[in-house]
Amino acid sequence: MKSEVKLSMRPNVSVKHYKATSAVFVYLVIIILTSAGYLLVIKLNLSHVALRFGLDIITTVNCILDPFVYVLWFKECRMEMLKMLSVCLPYVPSLERRIENMRKDIFHMT
Repeated sequence: MKSEVKLSMRPNVSVKHYKATSAVFVYLVIIILTSAGYLLVIKLNLSHVALRFGLDIITTVNCILDPFVYVLWFKECRMEMLKMLSVCLPYVPSLERRIENMRKDIFHMT
């Protein structure tokens, strides 16, 4: 017996559930902190090795923080992050239920 999947035609509401202003604010804070870090490292007149090391650290921290903005903004990204977490924690059944509920909500499946 085939299970039926009903798709609804309601508009995409993934952004409506979370305030866009908070995501933009977090993004601006990350950009400001990154820029301030770059300016600080450049103005300290460090040696070439220390300058390169400082810039690499700031760039790495920025690359780690950027995905959090997308997780705040898109429910699809949050679901994918939960899927990655469920691979690390396979014995948490509530996580699997939450992922399944998010999948149904995001893709409007009933």
